[in-house]
Amino acid sequence: MEKQKLSAFFVTPIGAERSSERERSDRVLENVLRPVLDPDYDIIRADHVTSIGSINHDIIERIVGSDLVIADLTGTNANVMYEIGIRHAFNLPIVQLAQKDQRLPFDLGTERTIFFDLQDIRDVEAVKLKILATVKTARSEQYLEPAQRTLGLSAIHRNDKSVAEAIETLSEKLEELED
Repeated sequence: MEKQKLSAFFVTPIGAERSSERERSDRVLENVLRPVLDPDYDIIRADHVTSIGSINHDIIERIVGSDLVIADLTGTNANVMYEIGIRHAFNLPIVQLAQKDQRLPFDLGTERTIFFDLQDIRDVEAVKLKILATVKTARSEQYLEPAQRTLGLSAIHRNDKSVAEAIETLSEKLEELED
């Protein structure tokens, strides 16, 4: 019996056909991610989805519903930033990648990011091992996205319940929306 693959969604600037963004995205997907994740994950990128209907609906569903999200922050694409924010809102882990020397926005720059040079074959081979180790860690550890880490720590250190109560209220509202 074949083992069921986990789902992985690759959040990346896609760009137009033959654009530098599309070329990078294709190369990262085919030469870095698939060789590392393929045995265990069915990895997909938004432009490879063949369903009908709303593209945004499908992307958001995959961002929230995938077992793993890998985000390429190269170019600091606005759509990628928005999609990372959605994943964070649901307190789900993200493996962040970026081209070496990419300057990241402060809020995402404080999160662990795997930097590599796609043009350097040695760097590409080394990054595959880093990605594999990061994915294993992400699957085995409890993840808290940046806002929850911060709010949780501030509530503990301030000994006040206002933050904890706000989180509880938000959780209740989220459950209402889900129903």
